Amino acid sequence: MQRQSALVSWIVWSIIVSVGCGDNDGPIRLPLSGMVLSADIPENLQGTVSLMPEGETKGPAANGIIQNGWYQFTTEDGPVAGQHRVLVDVEPPRGKMGETTQESKLEWKFEFHITVPPEPPYEYDFPLVRDKVDE
Repeated sequence: MQRQSALVSWIVWSIIVSVGCGDNDGPIRLPLSGMVLSADIPENLQGTVSLMPEGETKGPAANGIIQNGWYQFTTEDGPVAGQHRVLVDVEPPRGKMGETTQESKLEWKFEFHITVPPEPPYEYDFPLVRDKVDE
């Protein structure tokens, strides 16, 4: 009986080790983080950030949320090393009573082109500069 128990334990351990130590065939994602800065929204900046590989960079896009001007990707959802087109979309400020003010005439979507390095530091800040839209 002890021999069967030892055999079962060894089989279970072997399965756990082989599954847990398997090679990761997917792309290597990196833990990128940083600030999204806007003079027009000094507090509580909210929105989304998307990094899409471009040029010779291959891999999945990384999509995240901006909370209080901060975004953070992990090794599970971050971008791969290389060139990326970055789209930053922030929520415009609201006027009294929650309505959109004349600020709604301004553009709140931004595009950047960055290179994510293959080694740390994995930090990148996005300063937002808006242009007024003609009426």
